[in-house]
Amino acid sequence: MNPIEKGWLKRYLEINKSKLLKGNQIDANAYSSEEEMIYALLQPTGLLYGHPIKFPYLKYDDVKEWENKDKTKVLLADSLIGHGKQFFAKEMTNENDADEVLHMLAQQVSEFYFEIFPQLATKSKKSLFGRKRKDLEITETIIAKRVELKRNLDKNFWTSFFQNSLLFLDVYYFNQWVNPNHIITKEEIHELHDDIRLRVLEIISAAAHANQIVEVEERNLYNYFLHSSQLPDAKEKEAAKYIDEGMKLSDIDLSQWKDSWLIKKYLLELAILTVWSDQEMQEEEYGFIDKLREKLGFSEEESEKSKIAVESFVLQNYEQVHYLQEKQNYKIVADRFNRSMKKVLKFYKNSIVQEMRESKELVSLLNKSAKEQLSPEEKEKIRQQMLDILKTLPIFALIALPGRTLTLPILFKVLPKNVLPTAFQK
Repeated sequence: MNPIEKGWLKRYLEINKSKLLKGNQIDANAYSSEEEMIYALLQPTGLLYGHPIKFPYLKYDDVKEWENKDKTKVLLADSLIGHGKQFFAKEMTNENDADEVLHMLAQQVSEFYFEIFPQLATKSKKSLFGRKRKDLEITETIIAKRVELKRNLDKNFWTSFFQNSLLFLDVYYFNQWVNPNHIITKEEIHELHDDIRLRVLEIISAAAHANQIVEVEERNLYNYFLHSSQLPDAKEKEAAKYIDEGMKLSDIDLSQWKDSWLIKKYLLELAILTVWSDQEMQEEEYGFIDKLREKLGFSEEESEKSKIAVESFVLQNYEQVHYLQEKQNYKIVADRFNRSMKKVLKFYKNSIVQEMRESKELVSLLNKSAKEQLSPEEKEKIRQQMLDILKTLPIFALIALPGRTLTLPILFKVLPKNVLPTAFQK
């Protein structure tokens, strides 16, 4: 499959059909809610942060040569169609059924965008040479238009990092559009979509003003969001004033989203990234994040989870996202991640102790290390087993853990001291 060539979507569906019939399904029972499952699938892909890293459903080897815009096209298709097919899994018992459902979902993508962003609609269903366009070709064109940035923006780190992050909202609404258990009208989607884009802009503006100084990175980030939000003209003019005039958190109405854990999580992580953009979070910015998480109804633990999610993504993909190497020093991010880990792991102290007690080999090696030098192989075995224990914790069920960052000394530093055997503590 080559997303540069016409017909890539057809090839994508063929690949998915074969994988689908081999039982390549997501275990929804592993998550406490559907929104949590969507987050767990999309957060490691980079879609929430606008930078394509991996695909939630498609497993494809030859992606290193693709440009980011082509990766984004496939990521969007895989997120929309890949998640939509979960609702029709029982109806696909053979290749014909699977083919029919996947083509139906591809067509639903076109219809969805025609309703939400009619400006993406192709003017004619005929090609340049008068040939009737097929449904998959129309969907390909729409997806390409959706990820294309029309205006030449400053190649600032954060505008590049956030490129297309609003596509996450497309997936959120498409999920409700195709889910047989959800009934949502075109008018409701338009109303909600305008509202959430305004709330995003208000929160970014409020976050940028948290320390009374609007940095260049924050202003560029805001301007990118304003442009890519595609608001109606009147609302765009209104929103353009936010970054100059400032926005108080108390004036932002989030009542529309009080029942959506996923949207609230998205808003919180956008705010964290905004105040994070100049490499450090000042006291006023920490205070802003704390007030925002209270307004969203999140616990302190949930806020720390979001910080770890953002930092884990950056550390996990540092080498792939070249802008990170220019604007964010790896050690600064790693140190910040370690502090967040240390803070959040105290919430799971009892769970960690229980898991460690059940691993007799791990306890034995830790006790042995207090008396004699371990071999490199034994040290690596301790590290791997500790990582396995961390992966059983709820927070790491939803994000990708940057294993290479968590060396053995770092693990000993971030884990609560009283979870380790007494002999080792001495």
